[in-house]
Amino acid sequence: MTDLLSLSNLRTQFKTERGAVKAVDGIDLTVEPGETVGLVGESGSGKSVTALSAMDLIDDPGEIVDGRITLRDAALAASLLDEFGNALVPYPSGLVEAVSSLGGDLRAGNRPRNASAELRGMADDLDRDADPADLAADLRDAADRLAEGAPPEDVGGALAAALDDAADGFVYVDDDARARLRDGTAPSDVEIREGVVDVTSAPEAAVRRIRGGEMGMIFQDPMTSLNPAVTVGEQIAESLRLHRYGGQKKDSWLNGIREILPKIGGRKGDEEVMDEVVRMLQAVGIPEAKQRVNDYPHEFSGGMRQRVLVAIALACRPNLLIADEPTTALDVTIQAQILDLIDDLQEDFGMSVLMITHDLGVVAETCDRVAVMYAGEIVEEGPVEEIFHNPSHPYTYTLLESIPTEDKERLTPIEGNVPDLIDLPEGCHFAPRCPWAEDRCLEGEIPDLQHGPEDVDHRAKCVHESFDKAAYGTEGVEAGGEADVGDPLVEVRGMRKYYQQEDGPLDRVVGGGDRSVKAVDGVDLDVRERETLGLVGESGCGKSTAGRAILHLDPPTDGTVVFAGEDLGSLSKSELRKRRKEMQMVFQDPMSSLDPRMTAGQTIMEPLKIHGLAEGHRRERVFELMEAVGLERAQYGRYPHELSGGQRQRVGIARALAVDPDFIVADEPVSALDVSVQAQIINLLEDLQEEFGLTYLFIAHDLSVVRHISDRVAVMYLGEIVEVADTDDLFETPKHPYTRALLSAIPEPDPLADTGDRTILRGDVPSPIDPPSNCRFRTRCPSIIPPDDLDIDQERYREVMFYRQRLEAGDIDLDAIESEVRIESESSPAAVADGGAAATDEHPALFEYFFDGPLPEEARAVVAESFEHLKNDRWDRAEATLRETFESVCEREHPRLGERDHPAACHLHDE
Repeated sequence: MTDLLSLSNLRTQFKTERGAVKAVDGIDLTVEPGETVGLVGESGSGKSVTALSAMDLIDDPGEIVDGRITLRDAALAASLLDEFGNALVPYPSGLVEAVSSLGGDLRAGNRPRNASAELRGMADDLDRDADPADLAADLRDAADRLAEGAPPEDVGGALAAALDDAADGFVYVDDDARARLRDGTAPSDVEIREGVVDVTSAPEAAVRRIRGGEMGMIFQDPMTSLNPAVTVGEQIAESLRLHRYGGQKKDSWLNGIREILPKIGGRKGDEEVMDEVVRMLQAVGIPEAKQRVNDYPHEFSGGMRQRVLVAIALACRPNLLIADEPTTALDVTIQAQILDLIDDLQEDFGMSVLMITHDLGVVAETCDRVAVMYAGEIVEEGPVEEIFHNPSHPYTYTLLESIPTEDKERLTPIEGNVPDLIDLPEGCHFAPRCPWAEDRCLEGEIPDLQHGPEDVDHRAKCVHESFDKAAYGTEGVEAGGEADVGDPLVEVRGMRKYYQQEDGPLDRVVGGGDRSVKAVDGVDLDVRERETLGLVGESGCGKSTAGRAILHLDPPTDGTVVFAGEDLGSLSKSELRKRRKEMQMVFQDPMSSLDPRMTAGQTIMEPLKIHGLAEGHRRERVFELMEAVGLERAQYGRYPHELSGGQRQRVGIARALAVDPDFIVADEPVSALDVSVQAQIINLLEDLQEEFGLTYLFIAHDLSVVRHISDRVAVMYLGEIVEVADTDDLFETPKHPYTRALLSAIPEPDPLADTGDRTILRGDVPSPIDPPSNCRFRTRCPSIIPPDDLDIDQERYREVMFYRQRLEAGDIDLDAIESEVRIESESSPAAVADGGAAATDEHPALFEYFFDGPLPEEARAVVAESFEHLKNDRWDRAEATLRETFESVCEREHPRLGERDHPAACHLHDE
């Protein structure tokens, strides 16, 4: 048995007035050393509660009511035995595991086949070993009671009580070590070859040693997980001090002050701790880490904050990393960076990963094994290739069928929702939604059946050996044919939206210079009748602002928006209000865009009242709209918190449809939804477009969704449109380097797909206050154009340009760079990376820091000259030296979006 982490018959429940919420309901899951296991399923399936249970972080009213969580680590076991005098369990871990698992099944009301024989066999084994608590007698008594027909719940309860008395401890060791420890040998004098720690039985002091030290966790939302009042360096150092540099300090006023102001009184080993913090920030890819340790979370971008969370989780080199939706809130490009980072760190540190996500593409690319979770149970488990190419549980299959792919004309969503975890259905929990459900699915214990090759552990909790996958989805509504796209309905020309920034009261009077946020900067766009135009780009590119500006919800600063032949900017407020009946918006987050004090029916009725529509029969009109978007009449009186995510989004769509619009801006309408609910909403939008002749501007960062629903796609970067094309043309032959990078970063929901040539962008979207001159993508572009007379490799030229950008921004700290290179060389003395600098060259640290390979002689000489200016504080001369040799056409000339069928604003494709 080599499992690093083992969850056995784990049950976690939350007490409510209505009853116990069975969030985790008897799961078995293991993670082996060096393995990445994916845990997937819809929201409400119990994934995050499983992660919190594994770390023993369940708070009131939650409780782990049954099961065991064990961590295999001989060194940890030895350390805990040395620290806690009553930690040793005098029985083998395998025996206690077997009794605990069987007892859990009995307490759940199940009567496993041959249970009596198993109990007697375990009792016979104990007869040949030490049995200080006479556990064998309890096992035989339980076997006899089962044979006599006693209720399994009663027998299971008695077994649990006997096991609690016998296994009075939380550390298990191998037989030889256990024998020596029983004889009174000190733990420090015993060689422990195998050690297992029972996390569920361990006292809080021991569990705190395990959390952060042996098990690290990346939480879902970095902005809420990081302390905004503490620097990132201190937040990483906290974990190091607790687990590696002196342990937890006693609670006192003096230590409290030292936590807030570390320099008061100092801390033992502070310099060593902060060196380790810098190493961790370097390891997770944060540049000039020594300079940034004193920055606060709000001074980091979203991707950088996620990297800080990774650094905190890995600071103490844990054996197991639990990543709870680590990329859910990130753009596809930043997601690719974080997944690549976790993969590299896993290889470097040799750790295991439990990856929790609802993104099946992420699972396909990162995991070795997958467990599919539904309504608190694991319904299928196996190698990632088997799960994706031979799904054997109906839930897994229907989840995969919900994913938008290029060959699907219409998605097939899973009907219904995850059941109420207080009142779960009998038998298979998925049966009420399953297209293949039969009477035998509705009662009794559902077996785990083996699937696939004999040498592969691929199990599914389903009575079906197989089911007819070919018939799935054939009864749904067929997708309509090609939309009859008409003339432009919306014409946008030169649209800009700037937001003025004022630093203080004086700026409001005399002006503070040009500090405007250029959120949208000169957009030209047409949206044709009855088409869906996708608008894509990273967060911060101006997509949502452009959508609101087009509708004049937030009027443009400059430019024109013509709707149905009328310039919206020329209309008065009353005239624009009348026009709004024809232009509506579906907002990004249904929970925040719906009034929590208004019912679904009131929300949908509101626009009818505002525009004076359907007087005398508004309630009937609301029911019509609810039916059109797939809501039941019974949901009329429900408040937003009483609806699921998909139902809330349907209310938002019904509200937009209430005034019979011609044009709808859908701002990330499916970004917060599970893949199954996402498929429902996409199908709904397509059906409504066909039925009512709607025109959509569909804003999204999920390019697989955009490919499925859009007729054309416009790509936006830092306030500008950089490429526009028909959907198939753009995905098959992208022109702009930014578009190619976006498409390359899409996770492929196929573990056998080749993703080796993926382009991972460095850095984040620049500030729209001071965007790069001319080509705005040039600061991140992997294909930036070198001067014609310069002989240099593309990768080295990109590194030169990164160095230039840092120099021009004044973002170079020579002391921090010297320190970072020194720390890196000390931690990896065998590494040789001189950035192309010969042994006799000056500035070796700077060459090593900025360059990963050798520069041509001419380029190296110019860079060395700039380094010399930099060291002598001649920044302007350093910039001028580099500009003279390395200036690109991308800096000098603004690329124009041409008039061709597939234009791209890039000098590589100048007309």
